[in-house]
Amino acid sequence: MLEVKNIETAYDQVRVLKGVSMSVKKGEVVTLIGNNGAGKTTLINAISGILKPRAGSIEFEGKEISKVAPHKITRMGIVQVPEGRPIFGNYTVLQNLRMGSYPVYRKISKDELKNDFEFVYGLFPEVKDRLNQKAGSLSGGQQQMLAIGMALMSHPILLLLDEPSLGLAPILVDRIFETLEVLKQKGLTILLVEQNANLALSFADRGYVLDLGKVVMEGDCKVLKGSKEVREAYLGLVGKAC
Repeated sequence: MLEVKNIETAYDQVRVLKGVSMSVKKGEVVTLIGNNGAGKTTLINAISGILKPRAGSIEFEGKEISKVAPHKITRMGIVQVPEGRPIFGNYTVLQNLRMGSYPVYRKISKDELKNDFEFVYGLFPEVKDRLNQKAGSLSGGQQQMLAIGMALMSHPILLLLDEPSLGLAPILVDRIFETLEVLKQKGLTILLVEQNANLALSFADRGYVLDLGKVVMEGDCKVLKGSKEVREAYLGLVGKAC
């Protein structure tokens, strides 16, 4: 479904990604792990079109998209939930969900749109209970639920998640990942950037380890969790077996 080949990116003259290649197959959950500054968010932004690579290629369902505008990439089915719970705080929860449907609302029927709302409400009853509330007044966990709900309203084929657990209490992290597990079981393809490497490797099927803009390890998540290098560098398990 997604093929990233030898992409390079830079902010001004500072190189960030240095020949990164990776792939995501239909129905897979793939995670990117690495320390701060490794290039994980930069890679996600390049895939969604926010940042244009200086070299290399990005193919989605056989089409080259590295030079395609972000809004067109969204309409193709790559939908990103950026880090920091990006919602429209001065608008109501319902208005935010309606804005989430903007890329597809002209292509679907009223019944389909209604079903989309009901699907999100089923995943996040906390969101449904606050439809007329200003989104900015929601708790951090509720805002993250709303951000994911908005993305789902866009009918993603590939969902990009950047640090969905960031700043949330453990009970809310569990709640978010329970919902992501439902989406995984429904066959949604997901590319996940997550600060909690243990959680990410437990949830995903395959993983890539980024370090200073390069892929240094990749493979099945069970194999990565068992790796001495990953245990010591990212899981805090020096000398311990998982």
